[in-house]
Amino acid sequence: MALHRLDVRDRLCPLSWVVTKLTLERLAPGETLVVTVAPGEAVELLPRSAREAGHEVSVAGTTITICRR
Repeated sequence: MALHRLDVRDRLCPLSWVVTKLTLERLAPGETLVVTVAPGEAVELLPRSAREAGHEVSVAGTTITICRR
């Protein structure tokens, strides 16, 4: 499966999730998106939003890995 990268460090919440969600919508199920976020609320809010949308999520510091479901 393909691995995609997205850097949203320059975006504030909720815009970081909006950009991430739009990117995820272009991926096929099973593909992975690695998102780099700024320290702060995005580290908490973006993974929660991705999980609520049904995706598999893991977090390591400011790197969020999302497997599209």
